[in-house]
Amino acid sequence: MPAHGTAAHENAEVAVTGANATKAQAAAVKALGGGTAGAVTTDFTKAGYEVTVTKADGTTTEVHLDSSFNVMQGGRP
Repeated sequence: MPAHGTAAHENAEVAVTGANATKAQAAAVKALGGGTAGAVTTDFTKAGYEVTVTKADGTTTEVHLDSSFNVMQGGRP
């Protein structure tokens, strides 16, 4: 698997729209305790989702979810 953030890794991700995108965005914002969800893509393996969230302070973070919208990485500690 190519390293996260490399072109080979990022180019393998596919944009997600519709109901699954809405569910992923809601789960990501909830995991961070707030913010505005943006783009949703599949993860590299196509078995989950990655959501970009802009926090209240203007910083962005990526939340990784499994196929059932459970946070795998990026939620609150």
